[in-house]
Amino acid sequence: MPEIDIAALRDRVRAMERTTSTREPLSRSAVVDALVPGGLLAGCTYAVHGSHTLLLSLLAGGSAQGRWCGLVGLPDLGVESARGLGLDLERTLAVPSPGETWVETTATLVEALPLVAVRPPHTPSRADVTRLSARLRARSAALVVLLDDAPGEQTRWPGVEASVRVLSQSWTGLADGRGRLLGRELVAEVRPRSAPVRQVALVQRPDGLVGLPGASDDAAERDRRGLLEAAS
Repeated sequence: MPEIDIAALRDRVRAMERTTSTREPLSRSAVVDALVPGGLLAGCTYAVHGSHTLLLSLLAGGSAQGRWCGLVGLPDLGVESARGLGLDLERTLAVPSPGETWVETTATLVEALPLVAVRPPHTPSRADVTRLSARLRARSAALVVLLDDAPGEQTRWPGVEASVRVLSQSWTGLADGRGRLLGRELVAEVRPRSAPVRQVALVQRPDGLVGLPGASDDAAERDRRGLLEAAS
């Protein structure tokens, strides 16, 4: 993930992409639409509880369409894992360990990039959430927040458009503790802000890409390469 001057990156990204407006979808794919119907909308914040897989799958639709992504506070995120889940690393800027400046770092990336993900070290203040929300609307960007899903006191982020978490998962390919992992089946719980809670079934292929059960490999690959009508 390259080191890029923020000011130069902002000018480059804005020059390359058409001007977006608040509420325009910034990330679309079969998986994104299954989790968040209509895709990740500009000006909105989404929460993912404890799953790098779901986090990257939400970003991957926009990445496949050529949009830049920013990652803040994710030092344990594997590069190959991100690539396998569909993230274009040549259009990804990462700040793995921003420390106490994580809010300022996130706000700076929102200035330049349409899709930003952050793992906050603690629950942000209301003032910080309000500031970032205003920045998202002003810059027509979307934010995905990775929240700690461990027992006990949890990190929270008020006012999200929707939150998703993995309810259950099972691996295929192992028998009696031996064999080769061939994939994973997941059930995700989606909690929209203004709609009923629902569950979505997903599958993860051996190459890492997440798709919908029954979808053909060709369809999944088209999503990965950004050959979507939304990208035209």
